[in-house]
Formats: sequence, C-alpha cells, structure tokens
Amino acid sequence: MTLMKSIAKDGLGTVSILVSTAGNKYKAWDGNRRVACLKLLNKPSLCPSPELRRRIEKLGEIYKDNIPKTVECHCCDIEEVLVREVLSRHSGARGGAGQVVWSSYLRTLFLLEHKQSSQYKRAGQYLYWSEGQGIEVEDEFPVSTLARFLKQNALLGLGFVVQDDKLKLVIEQEKAKHMASKVIADLASKALKVDDLRSINQGNDYIASVRFSVGLTEPAEVPAGFDAEDYSVNDDGGDDNYLESEKRSDDWGEDSNSDEPVNPTGTQQNPLGGTVDSAKPSGGDSRIGPRSGLRLKVFSFKGSGLVLPPEEKKVKDIVFELAKLKHSGKDGTPISVAFLLRALVELSTNNYLERYPEAMRKEDSSLRARVKACAEHMCITNAISKERLGAIISNCTNEGGLINITTLQKYLHNTERFPSGETLNALWDEISEYVIACW
Repeated sequence: MTLMKSIAKDGLGTVSILVSTAGNKYKAWDGNRRVACLKLLNKPSLCPSPELRRRIEKLGEIYKDNIPKTVECHCCDIEEVLVREVLSRHSGARGGAGQVVWSSYLRTLFLLEHKQSSQYKRAGQYLYWSEGQGIEVEDEFPVSTLARFLKQNALLGLGFVVQDDKLKLVIEQEKAKHMASKVIADLASKALKVDDLRSINQGNDYIASVRFSVGLTEPAEVPAGFDAEDYSVNDDGGDDNYLESEKRSDDWGEDSNSDEPVNPTGTQQNPLGGTVDSAKPSGGDSRIGPRSGLRLKVFSFKGSGLVLPPEEKKVKDIVFELAKLKHSGKDGTPISVAFLLRALVELSTNNYLERYPEAMRKEDSSLRARVKACAEHMCITNAISKERLGAIISNCTNEGGLINITTLQKYLHNTERFPSGETLNALWDEISEYVIACW
C-alpha cells in the first residue's frame, strides 16, 4: 500500500522496470511489485481482499489523473547482465516506497533460480524443496546459520544426497518433510542458534535428535541405487566463484564478524611483557584474534587481554601455557587446555571475591555459583553488559558448559566426552570479558 500510494501520487520515479522479451510479451525481472501496483490501481477488482480493494479504489479516486496506463521499460535479453543489474538495484527500502533489501535467503533463491553460483547453495536448495512441500520459510530466514551445519552428513541425515549438483530425496517424503519443518522452525524461532552449531559434532548431535523425532534411530546411509556426489565435510555446498556482488562486506547484514574492542583507545600492559594495542582488532575481538573454530589456541601471547598484578605468578603461568598450547591439530592437547581454562576461571573468580566479598550473597560455594554471583555483581556495577551476563550464566547452568564440574569430570573419565577446539574457543569468546573484569 505504501508503494501503491507513492505511484498513484507521484508516478513511478526514475528507476525503470527491467524486462526481457518472451514471445509477444515482456517478462518483468525487476519491478514486480510496481507492476502489481499498476495492475491493481488500473483494475482494483483483481484484488481478492475486499478491505484492501476498497483502499485501492479510494486511491484511484483521489489520484485518478495521475495513475499511469502505460510504462516505459528497460529491456535486455542477456541473462548475465540482467542478474547483475537486479542484484545491484536492491539496496534500499525507504519504508516500503523503495526497492526491498533482499536477505541472504532471497538472494540465494534468485541466484539458484537463474543457475548462478551461490554462497549458500545446498541450504538454498534444501529450503526451496521445503517451500515446495508447503513449509513456510520467512524472507529473513537465517540461511547462513543453516549452511553452517548442512554438510554432507547432515544432508544425508535429513534424507538427501547430492546428485548432479542437486538434492535427491532418499527417504520417505513425509519423514523428510517433518524433519525440514522442525529444522526450519528451530532456526526461525532462534531455538537453535549459531552458538549451538559451532562444531561438526554439535551439528551431528542436532541432526540425530531431529531424526529421532521421526523414528529414525540408525545412522543414515546412502541407499543402494543412488550415486551420491562426495564433497568435503568442510564444504557447505556453496561455490567459491559466486558472483563478486555476493562477496561484499557485511554479508547482507547477517554473519558480520566485526566486534568492538573492549577498550577503543590506548594500550594495555600485557602480563607476559610488551603491550597490547586494544584499539586494533585482529580478525574479530581485539583480545582473542580470529573467531571460534578458526583458532588453534584459545588466545595468543598478546591476545588474552588480561592485565595481571606482578605477584600473581601462578595465574601468569596458566595464561602463558594457554597461550602456548594448541587444542587442535596434530599437536593439540584439548584436555589440558580445558583444565587450564577452568583453573583460570576459578582463580580469577577467587580474586574478584577477595576484592568484592559482598558479591557472594549465598552459601553455595560451587564454582558455578561463585561465577554467577560475580557476574551479576559486575553487571550491577556496569563492568559487563546484560547480554554478556546472560552468556556467562548460560555457561554456569547448562549441563554442557565447561564451568560445570560434572562436564569436566566426564571429559576426564568418559571416552565419549571430549572437548573440541571449537567448543573451547567458543567458551573463551563467551567468558573472556568476565575473566578480564575479574582482574
């Protein structure tokens, strides 16, 4: 209605409708909303909603001398040029009167429809199939989060293999539809978040739970008669050579990795010698370097962000060893890193309670209780944000949180529980601000 009123009052503006020729007709490539508005303004009876029809008729009466009967179009039949032109046009909505800014999902669908390379190809194909089954997918659906874990094993678990660069259904359609409905609902409602899918193991665990919901308890296998293409588990099915226009910064508003440094000005004294320039982020948070699974260590020698008193030799040694030890790769020692990280959290918490004993208001002396109490006190004194407080409390209360002593014991005694590098990085990303504030 906003666009319709704009057209009725002021005309189409300067951006032409983009068309290609198809027989004796023109096919609208860009300007579909404007074409719809023009049709309705000229013939309100096309509108199936009586209420909207009356509003359209009223616009027609008010602006009857302004409504265009014919329009000039920009015509081109070179598909590559059309694709690039459409993508370049969608950059500003102006409350509905301008062109709608496309989400990553809408861009993905458009590129796939026209057989162009796409960053989120497999996720787009899966969502396109789901919409064909009557499952509603919102325009702002987080397709990048789905692509994060939709690797080959995950696709197979959801009932698909890749064949001839397309998704082929290999299980009963109703079961695949039920699983798709659950996955889409979990991601759209944010019941399933990026933090829940940081590692391949987390993604596999989630797929296993989805399969269980439809009675599939055995590991997924490629059925006989299907020649599935093999692609790496590190490949999201996207194309390395997707259009340059898709490679612009900010990833269309989702997945930006730019974090503000803790202290935007000045430098900090590094506990291991030298200084840390906290005003210069390096691939993410200035304290910790690149984000999450990209790092082989939880932080580097100059990336912890901690400023420790000279007398804290033990804590300095722990920080030194954490900065030296890799948790991933051939030389990785993830169990050692997990225990050192827990020791750092505990000693930092004790230091804070020595300075602010009033923070501990309850008798519970468990580490989880102490961390929670300190974090709540920090939030009250504006040392950390409410958002960070929520993340810290989550790590204190969730059974899988590293601060949970039970989980640490399982890492030590249970061969089925093993800390991954992604998990350790994710934990430090969540609690680093808390640990720094303790000192």
